[in-house]
Amino acid sequence: MRIDVQALTEFNVETDGHSVTLQVIDAMGSPVNLNLQVDQLGQLAMTLPSLIDAAIRRQYGDSSFRFTYPMESWVVEQAIDPSLVILTMRTTDGFGVSFSMPRSKAGEMADSIDVGVQTELELITH
Repeated sequence: MRIDVQALTEFNVETDGHSVTLQVIDAMGSPVNLNLQVDQLGQLAMTLPSLIDAAIRRQYGDSSFRFTYPMESWVVEQAIDPSLVILTMRTTDGFGVSFSMPRSKAGEMADSIDVGVQTELELITH
């Protein structure tokens, strides 16, 4: 069954915390509830960025296009596992995502950002 969604109206976390319900309005104006287990919701969250990029690339015929989010803030925290850190990034409208990574990767990321910024500054000054 295909449901053409006209609007996402709201969502609810079930009282047991094991699932969520997404409430949408279909193309005929009727309400539809989609119930997803947390694992399914996680799978959907992991799939959406690739789907959005693929749709934009197809829409504009350019494989270099990306759907980007304006980052407002980030936080790096210690994970329960002392070998890991958690990087949480948030957008200007409150969307956030958290990644766990080994401390060594965090250092590589910081070095990569520093090199990228230095390269940009060199390009601007030449």
